[in-house]
Amino acid sequence: MTSQPVAPVLIACALALLTHTVGASDNGTNWESFGRTAAEDHYSPLTDIDATSIKRLRLAWWIDLPPGNSVSAPVEVDGTLYVATGYSILRAIVARTGKVLWSYAAGAAVIAPPISYGVAGRQYVTVLSGNDTSGSAFGVLYQQYGIGYRTQKRRILTFMLDGTASLPKAAPPAAARGMNTYNLHCAVCHGVAVIGGGHAPDLRASAIPPVRATFDAVVRGGALVANGMPRFEEFSDAKLDDLREFIRSEAHAVSEAHAVTKP
Repeated sequence: MTSQPVAPVLIACALALLTHTVGASDNGTNWESFGRTAAEDHYSPLTDIDATSIKRLRLAWWIDLPPGNSVSAPVEVDGTLYVATGYSILRAIVARTGKVLWSYAAGAAVIAPPISYGVAGRQYVTVLSGNDTSGSAFGVLYQQYGIGYRTQKRRILTFMLDGTASLPKAAPPAAARGMNTYNLHCAVCHGVAVIGGGHAPDLRASAIPPVRATFDAVVRGGALVANGMPRFEEFSDAKLDDLREFIRSEAHAVSEAHAVTKP
Protein backbone atom coordinates (compact mmCIF):
# COMPACT_ATOMS: atom_id res chain seq x y z
CA MET A 1 0.00 0.00 0.00
CA THR A 2 1.26 3.44 -0.89
CA SER A 3 0.51 5.76 1.93
CA GLN A 4 0.09 9.46 1.88
CA PRO A 5 1.25 10.24 5.30
CA VAL A 6 0.43 13.60 6.69
CA ALA A 7 0.25 15.40 10.05
CA PRO A 8 -1.53 12.86 12.30
CA VAL A 9 -3.84 13.76 15.14
CA LEU A 10 -5.40 11.92 18.04
CA ILE A 11 -6.81 8.57 16.95
CA ALA A 12 -5.04 6.57 19.60
CA CYS A 13 -7.99 6.67 21.97
CA ALA A 14 -10.02 4.79 19.38
CA LEU A 15 -7.53 1.95 19.12
CA ALA A 16 -7.11 1.80 22.85
CA LEU A 17 -10.76 0.93 23.25
CA LEU A 18 -10.18 -2.26 21.29
CA THR A 19 -8.23 -3.83 24.15
CA HIS A 20 -10.15 -2.37 27.07
CA THR A 21 -13.35 -3.60 28.67
CA VAL A 22 -16.19 -1.18 28.08
CA GLY A 23 -17.39 0.34 31.32
CA ALA A 24 -14.31 -0.75 33.29
CA SER A 25 -13.86 1.04 36.59
CA ASP A 26 -11.49 3.98 36.69
CA ASN A 27 -8.74 3.49 39.25
CA GLY A 28 -6.54 6.22 37.79
CA THR A 29 -4.07 3.95 36.02
CA ASN A 30 -5.49 4.49 32.54
CA TRP A 31 -5.51 7.61 30.36
CA GLU A 32 -8.07 6.64 27.74
CA SER A 33 -8.77 9.92 25.98
CA PHE A 34 -7.24 13.31 25.31
CA GLY A 35 -8.37 14.71 28.66
CA ARG A 36 -8.34 11.30 30.42
CA THR A 37 -12.04 11.49 31.36
CA ALA A 38 -15.25 12.43 29.62
CA ALA A 39 -15.07 15.71 31.53
CA GLU A 40 -11.68 16.43 29.91
CA ASP A 41 -10.15 17.34 33.26
CA HIS A 42 -6.56 16.40 32.23
CA TYR A 43 -5.93 15.23 35.80
CA SER A 44 -4.35 11.99 37.07
CA PRO A 45 -5.28 10.82 40.59
CA LEU A 46 -2.04 8.82 40.88
CA THR A 47 0.22 9.98 43.71
CA ASP A 48 3.63 8.33 43.14
CA ILE A 49 4.95 11.50 41.50
CA ASP A 50 4.29 14.49 43.71
CA ALA A 51 5.98 17.70 44.81
CA THR A 52 8.47 15.73 46.88
CA SER A 53 9.34 12.86 44.52
CA ILE A 54 9.42 14.90 41.28
CA LYS A 55 13.13 15.60 41.78
CA ARG A 56 13.82 11.90 41.23
CA LEU A 57 12.05 11.82 37.88
CA ARG A 58 14.38 10.45 35.18
CA LEU A 59 14.04 9.22 31.60
CA ALA A 60 12.75 5.60 31.49
CA TRP A 61 12.84 4.85 27.73
CA TRP A 62 12.55 6.49 24.33
CA ILE A 63 11.67 5.63 20.73
CA ASP A 64 13.13 7.29 17.63
CA LEU A 65 10.30 8.11 15.24
CA PRO A 66 10.56 8.50 11.44
CA PRO A 67 10.24 11.92 9.73
CA GLY A 68 6.86 13.59 9.61
CA ASN A 69 4.76 15.72 11.89
CA SER A 70 3.87 13.91 15.13
CA VAL A 71 1.29 15.99 16.95
CA SER A 72 -1.11 13.52 18.57
CA ALA A 73 -1.21 13.09 22.32
CA PRO A 74 -0.73 9.45 23.37
CA VAL A 75 -3.35 7.60 25.40
CA GLU A 76 -2.77 4.59 27.66
CA VAL A 77 -5.02 1.64 28.41
CA ASP A 78 -4.10 -1.45 30.44
CA GLY A 79 -0.35 -0.96 30.04
CA THR A 80 -0.32 -0.05 26.33
CA LEU A 81 0.28 3.38 24.79
CA TYR A 82 -1.53 4.26 21.55
CA VAL A 83 -0.26 7.13 19.43
CA ALA A 84 -0.41 8.45 15.86
CA THR A 85 3.02 9.46 14.56
CA GLY A 86 4.50 10.96 11.40
CA TYR A 87 3.08 9.79 8.05
CA SER A 88 -0.16 8.92 9.89
CA ILE A 89 1.29 5.68 11.25
CA LEU A 90 -0.69 4.41 14.24
CA ARG A 91 1.32 2.55 16.87
CA ALA A 92 0.65 0.49 20.00
CA ILE A 93 3.58 0.56 22.46
CA VAL A 94 4.28 -1.22 25.74
CA ALA A 95 4.02 1.57 28.30
CA ARG A 96 6.72 0.18 30.62
CA THR A 97 9.41 -0.63 28.03
CA GLY A 98 8.68 1.25 24.80
CA LYS A 99 8.43 -1.94 22.73
CA VAL A 100 6.29 -1.43 19.61
CA LEU A 101 3.53 -4.05 19.54
CA TRP A 102 1.55 -3.02 16.46
CA SER A 103 1.44 -0.37 13.73
CA TYR A 104 -0.97 0.62 10.99
CA ALA A 105 -0.62 3.00 8.04
CA ALA A 106 -3.86 4.98 7.75
CA GLY A 107 -2.88 6.42 4.36
CA ALA A 108 -4.43 9.83 5.05
CA ALA A 109 -4.68 12.44 7.76
CA VAL A 110 -6.74 11.31 10.75
CA ILE A 111 -8.27 14.33 12.44
CA ALA A 112 -11.77 13.29 13.51
CA PRO A 113 -12.64 11.99 16.99
CA PRO A 114 -13.35 8.23 16.96
CA ILE A 115 -16.35 6.29 18.19
CA SER A 116 -16.61 2.78 19.63
CA TYR A 117 -19.70 0.59 19.42
CA GLY A 118 -20.83 -3.01 19.64
CA VAL A 119 -22.73 -5.14 17.12
CA ALA A 120 -23.67 -8.79 17.66
CA GLY A 121 -21.26 -9.14 20.54
CA ARG A 122 -18.26 -7.65 18.68
CA GLN A 123 -16.66 -4.30 19.46
CA TYR A 124 -15.75 -1.89 16.66
CA VAL A 125 -13.90 1.43 16.49
CA THR A 126 -14.62 3.83 13.62
CA VAL A 127 -12.87 7.04 12.61
CA LEU A 128 -12.96 9.31 9.55
CA SER A 129 -9.78 10.02 7.58
CA GLY A 130 -8.96 12.84 5.18
CA ASN A 131 -7.75 16.35 5.86
CA ASP A 132 -10.31 19.16 6.09
CA THR A 133 -11.18 22.47 7.77
CA SER A 134 -8.49 24.16 9.85
CA GLY A 135 -5.78 21.60 9.09
CA SER A 136 -5.92 22.59 5.43
CA ALA A 137 -4.47 25.97 6.33
CA PHE A 138 -1.08 24.29 6.65
CA GLY A 139 -0.72 23.24 3.02
CA VAL A 140 3.02 23.80 3.17
CA LEU A 141 3.21 20.71 5.41
CA TYR A 142 1.19 18.54 3.06
CA GLN A 143 2.46 19.49 -0.40
CA GLN A 144 5.45 17.14 -0.16
CA TYR A 145 3.05 14.22 0.11
CA GLY A 146 0.99 15.11 -2.96
CA ILE A 147 -2.20 15.62 -0.97
CA GLY A 148 -4.78 17.87 -2.56
CA TYR A 149 -8.51 18.44 -2.58
CA ARG A 150 -9.11 16.03 -5.46
CA THR A 151 -6.36 13.52 -4.71
CA GLN A 152 -6.58 12.71 -1.00
CA LYS A 153 -8.69 9.76 0.07
CA ARG A 154 -11.54 10.45 2.46
CA ARG A 155 -12.56 7.24 4.16
CA ILE A 156 -14.41 5.69 7.05
CA LEU A 157 -11.90 3.40 8.80
CA THR A 158 -13.39 0.73 11.05
CA PHE A 159 -11.25 -1.53 13.26
CA MET A 160 -12.08 -4.76 15.03
CA LEU A 161 -10.10 -7.51 16.69
CA ASP A 162 -8.75 -9.88 14.01
CA GLY A 163 -10.09 -7.69 11.20
CA THR A 164 -9.06 -8.86 7.72
CA ALA A 165 -9.76 -5.84 5.47
CA SER A 166 -6.95 -3.89 3.79
CA LEU A 167 -6.81 -0.52 2.06
CA PRO A 168 -6.49 -0.49 -1.76
CA LYS A 169 -3.22 0.62 -3.26
CA ALA A 170 -3.11 4.33 -3.93
CA ALA A 171 -3.06 5.47 -7.55
CA PRO A 172 0.14 7.16 -8.74
CA PRO A 173 0.05 10.95 -8.25
CA ALA A 174 -0.93 13.10 -11.22
CA ALA A 175 2.65 14.26 -11.86
CA ALA A 176 3.87 10.65 -12.07
CA ARG A 177 1.18 9.76 -14.59
CA GLY A 178 1.93 12.93 -16.51
CA MET A 179 5.62 12.08 -16.64
CA ASN A 180 4.79 8.85 -18.50
CA THR A 181 2.75 10.81 -21.05
CA TYR A 182 5.50 13.41 -21.41
CA ASN A 183 8.23 10.81 -21.95
CA LEU A 184 6.15 9.05 -24.59
CA HIS A 185 4.93 12.06 -26.57
CA CYS A 186 6.93 15.17 -25.67
CA ALA A 187 10.47 14.40 -24.54
CA VAL A 188 11.86 13.85 -28.04
CA CYS A 189 11.28 17.53 -28.88
CA HIS A 190 11.06 19.35 -25.53
CA GLY A 191 13.82 17.36 -23.80
CA VAL A 192 14.04 14.71 -21.12
CA ALA A 193 12.97 15.98 -17.68
CA VAL A 194 11.42 19.00 -19.47
CA ILE A 195 14.89 20.46 -20.05
CA GLY A 196 14.84 21.90 -23.54
CA GLY A 197 17.78 21.28 -25.85
CA GLY A 198 17.06 23.99 -28.41
CA HIS A 199 14.82 22.10 -30.84
CA ALA A 200 11.60 23.19 -29.10
CA PRO A 201 10.76 25.58 -26.27
CA ASP A 202 11.78 24.70 -22.73
CA LEU A 203 8.33 24.22 -21.22
CA ARG A 204 9.54 25.04 -17.72
CA ALA A 205 9.84 28.66 -18.81
CA SER A 206 6.74 28.67 -21.04
CA ALA A 207 3.68 30.76 -20.25
CA ILE A 208 1.40 28.12 -21.77
CA PRO A 209 1.25 25.29 -19.14
CA PRO A 210 0.16 27.51 -16.23
CA VAL A 211 -3.12 28.41 -18.03
CA ARG A 212 -5.27 25.33 -18.51
CA ALA A 213 -7.37 26.72 -21.37
CA THR A 214 -4.29 27.85 -23.30
CA PHE A 215 -2.54 24.53 -22.71
CA ASP A 216 -5.60 22.69 -24.00
CA ALA A 217 -5.79 24.91 -27.08
CA VAL A 218 -2.18 24.12 -27.96
CA VAL A 219 -2.02 20.41 -27.06
CA ARG A 220 -5.44 19.21 -28.18
CA GLY A 221 -6.69 22.11 -30.24
CA GLY A 222 -3.63 22.41 -32.46
CA ALA A 223 -3.21 26.15 -32.00
CA LEU A 224 0.52 25.93 -32.80
CA VAL A 225 0.46 23.30 -35.53
CA ALA A 226 1.78 25.92 -37.95
CA ASN A 227 4.85 26.27 -35.70
CA GLY A 228 5.52 22.54 -35.76
CA MET A 229 3.70 21.57 -32.55
CA PRO A 230 1.71 18.35 -33.14
CA ARG A 231 -1.93 18.08 -32.16
CA PHE A 232 -2.95 15.44 -29.61
CA GLU A 233 -6.72 15.57 -29.90
CA GLU A 234 -7.00 12.02 -28.53
CA PHE A 235 -5.86 13.08 -25.04
CA SER A 236 -8.59 12.81 -22.42
CA ASP A 237 -9.16 15.58 -19.90
CA ALA A 238 -7.45 13.51 -17.22
CA LYS A 239 -4.43 12.80 -19.40
CA LEU A 240 -4.11 16.46 -20.34
CA ASP A 241 -4.31 17.55 -16.70
CA ASP A 242 -1.73 14.97 -15.63
CA LEU A 243 0.68 16.13 -18.33
CA ARG A 244 0.20 19.75 -17.33
CA GLU A 245 0.75 18.87 -13.67
CA PHE A 246 4.05 17.17 -14.48
CA ILE A 247 5.33 20.11 -16.52
CA ARG A 248 4.31 22.56 -13.82
CA SER A 249 5.98 20.44 -11.13
CA GLU A 250 9.26 20.53 -13.06
CA ALA A 251 8.98 24.28 -13.47
CA HIS A 252 8.28 24.61 -9.75
CA ALA A 253 11.39 22.57 -8.96
CA VAL A 254 13.48 25.06 -10.93
CA SER A 255 11.91 27.98 -9.05
CA GLU A 256 12.60 26.30 -5.72
CA ALA A 257 16.23 25.66 -6.68
CA HIS A 258 16.71 29.31 -7.61
CA ALA A 259 15.11 30.42 -4.37
CA VAL A 260 17.50 28.27 -2.36
CA THR A 261 20.64 29.37 -4.13
CA LYS A 262 19.77 33.04 -4.53
CA PRO A 263 22.11 35.22 -2.45
